[in-house]
Amino acid sequence: MASIATYSGVVREGKVELCDKIKLPEGTDVLIVVPTAIDERTAKRKANGWLISFVGNMLMADDANLVNLEGKLLWHLRAYITSTAHDPVGPIGNVFINAMTGEVLHPDSTAQNLRDYGNRVERPVLSPAG
Repeated sequence: MASIATYSGVVREGKVELCDKIKLPEGTDVLIVVPTAIDERTAKRKANGWLISFVGNMLMADDANLVNLEGKLLWHLRAYITSTAHDPVGPIGNVFINAMTGEVLHPDSTAQNLRDYGNRVERPVLSPAG
């Protein structure tokens, strides 16, 4: 079993700079762990609350992935239509949560796009949240 060594560093201009100067052999496997203020579970809860409040009550967020978009760490979650009568339908769109602040990106346009697409897929489950 391989041993694991831990080094601290920062990202500058998109590149990882280690605090201590070290030289690793070519081909060394490296695992980078990026701490976020919002973990996957919290991002999913925030996305689900936002979907219910601003899009429709028959939606859920799932399939969370941490992504880097334009230099920002975001949780990318897919939105699905739910029902007790059938399995989840979709995904009907995406919700992006800032992994550092917990904010939903582009909430107004995202909500409208999800409503529009969801209503085309399965009418009339997505009544406007009110």
